[in-house]
Amino acid sequence: MKKFDGVNLKKKKETPKKKDEGSSLILPKFIEPEPISTPIQEIKKQKKVKKSHLNIGNNHFINLKNIAKLIVWILIVAAIIFLGKQAIRTQKSLLSLQDSMERDLDLAEVYAGNGNVEGSLSQIDKLQASVVKSKLIAQAWGQDVGLFQYFPGHKSALTQKEIILSTGYDVINLSHELQTDASSLQENSVSLSGTKNYSINLALIGKRIGAIIKKVDKRVANRRHLFSGIDSAEASKITSNLDQLSAKTRDLDTFLKQDLPWLSGENGKEKNILLIFQNNGELRGGSGGSLGSFGVLKFKDGNLEKIDFGTNIYKLDKEFVSKETVVPPDELLPFNNGRWSMKQSGFAVDGKEALDKIMWFYNKETGNGVDGVITIDTTAFVSLLKVVGPIDMPEYGKILDANNFVKETQQEVQVDYFDRSGGVVENEPKKMLGDMIPKFTDRLFKALGDKDKSVQIFAALAKSLENKNLLIDVNNAEFQSRLNNLNYTGAVKSIDGDYLYVNTSNVGGAKTNQLMLSNLNLSINIGSDGKISNQLQIERTHTGDGVFPDGRAQDFMRVLVPQDSIINSFNPVQGNFQIWHEMGYYKDDKYYVRGEAGKNSVGFWMSLVPGEKGIAEIEYTSNYKLDVSGNFVYNILIQHQPGAPTDHVDLLLSYPEGFSPTNVKNFDSNNRKINLKLDLTKDKEVSIKFLKTQ
Repeated sequence: MKKFDGVNLKKKKETPKKKDEGSSLILPKFIEPEPISTPIQEIKKQKKVKKSHLNIGNNHFINLKNIAKLIVWILIVAAIIFLGKQAIRTQKSLLSLQDSMERDLDLAEVYAGNGNVEGSLSQIDKLQASVVKSKLIAQAWGQDVGLFQYFPGHKSALTQKEIILSTGYDVINLSHELQTDASSLQENSVSLSGTKNYSINLALIGKRIGAIIKKVDKRVANRRHLFSGIDSAEASKITSNLDQLSAKTRDLDTFLKQDLPWLSGENGKEKNILLIFQNNGELRGGSGGSLGSFGVLKFKDGNLEKIDFGTNIYKLDKEFVSKETVVPPDELLPFNNGRWSMKQSGFAVDGKEALDKIMWFYNKETGNGVDGVITIDTTAFVSLLKVVGPIDMPEYGKILDANNFVKETQQEVQVDYFDRSGGVVENEPKKMLGDMIPKFTDRLFKALGDKDKSVQIFAALAKSLENKNLLIDVNNAEFQSRLNNLNYTGAVKSIDGDYLYVNTSNVGGAKTNQLMLSNLNLSINIGSDGKISNQLQIERTHTGDGVFPDGRAQDFMRVLVPQDSIINSFNPVQGNFQIWHEMGYYKDDKYYVRGEAGKNSVGFWMSLVPGEKGIAEIEYTSNYKLDVSGNFVYNILIQHQPGAPTDHVDLLLSYPEGFSPTNVKNFDSNNRKINLKLDLTKDKEVSIKFLKTQ
């Protein structure tokens, strides 16, 4: 036996070759190479050689079986390298899609927060398309990315990506299912009779929503356990979102099982809920605005049966004050000859206290008791009007829509009505609103049966509740407690930390509050001993033009800070602080300090004409100090007033030497300062953690 470079060249008896059917071509086990030279033919004549061996010259041969094996291994290695590169490219594609999805999700949240439902749904559609694309990319390499288990270093990351992506896909599918379910809730549950009587089966709607909740709970539970072994920021965020979703479904489940039966008057226990429409162009204490038209929602046997729209609030007040005297807060003494009535009853800074007083006056003036009150201001009403569309009021020669509603109604109430024959004698200036509301509610309930419009209505209502353009107060302690926890009552909150709430009441001024630009500049200093001192600058600019219904702003301001805080100084820097002060109220000072709603309240007047700016400064020391012997946390809650436009907050926090903030990105470590800018459309709580470094 001869050898060449380790390759066997043993001579062996040849096996007879088989003929291919239909052909005279002889096929070896491996495809025989074409003849390449005469020398090989000569060698074959001299010595028989197996066809599976290749002569490489000088009577040297290589076994083709070994070559084939080598080629196969080369192909396998090449495939692994190729697939590895493809896996990396796939992972990059997935990561790129993930970035795109995160941007779409962020935009969807921003649009939703601003009430732009169409924009939010558009971004959700883009997000869904990205999820589908990412799943196709992943599944092209194996069912549920199964192939990636063969590539060390990719299995864990890509498997986790798959769980995250498929969960996102599942949640989006669920959202579409919920929309479909919600749009079908009106089937056999709503019947309309004319324009003033309604029959809405809340009990049936509750059962259907309950079925949706069970679906959500099951889906969330199935997904929640998949994230138990994933330690990543995105997994934590999804887990947190799933937990919040579970909490919300539990709250909704409680509402359906306990609160809705009470509200809807099941078992014959009739409930009457006062519905108040407010003008937040005239802010008023904790209720959110000047009280206008009103009605009573009547619930019985699980149904909203009808809405009774009330008479003129001015007529009620006029008749009441002629018979009975209720002394108002000092700031309201100039009205009704020093007598308090329903129109001004929402003055308390605490929302629940204000709404309780509204119900009290309604009972005193009408003799009818109610079981709760819902206030809805102009901002919330207009957001719903955008969905239901224009309301034709031919008897007044007007078509009211979201763009002209405020202007047209104010023109009618304050000018046009009294210009008509008999208007002064009848004295029902808000009659048009009373005639419009039934038409509006009819359109609203019909819109709930439309899939797209129902989503927009629910979104508008959710935003109105979150931003306190819609408040609820009920005579049911457990239900009210849950409403307080959801921040739907406008209540002044308690917090273990710092606190600020700037409240405005338009007393005797024009409809100006939505034209005010408000900046709150709050400087906070945490001393080396943990004591907290604050300097607040309130800057208000009247951006109106003075054209009706715009005019002079006469605002009574209340600034709430932690109870027992020390008010060091009040400085009226710029503007007119003399309103009502010149009439004899608060003779000694232009401000006062007293306890209100469990806080210290600094009260003062600020009057501005269009184009004018007012500035007031308050310095105060909080009633507590932080323990700075080690790591510590500074908390502050800044509350937003019901019905108010956005306050722009510039918060500058100075902290002691030897500490570093751990949960904020932008801060000046040299000067130990943190600057945060907040747009206050709802309550904001800021919590900053400090690590002791020395």
